[in-house]
Amino acid sequence: MSTADEDSVARRAFLEKVAAGTLAMASAPLLAASAKLPNAADDDPWLKMLKGKHNAVFDAPVVNDGFPLMFAATYLNTMKEHYKLLPGDISAMVVVRHMGVGIGL
Repeated sequence: MSTADEDSVARRAFLEKVAAGTLAMASAPLLAASAKLPNAADDDPWLKMLKGKHNAVFDAPVVNDGFPLMFAATYLNTMKEHYKLLPGDISAMVVVRHMGVGIGL
């Protein structure tokens, strides 16, 4: 095989890869739009307890000097003071588990 034939085969292989990549990138939004994403509130009924429009869940696997409670309080205060949201529009939940159960007690 001559050099010109090798160049032609390499060029064709490159163009095939570019075409396949372009097709994959062009079809990605179509695939994402057709995929039905689950509703978290339907899968986890406990999320329905968060009544606000803007919700946050804070994890407390350890007591950490009470910082999980301060994180939740800071979130609520920030939303009220800076974003001027009403108390009914925001919710925060602290999940205490493992060594963080002391916060709940």
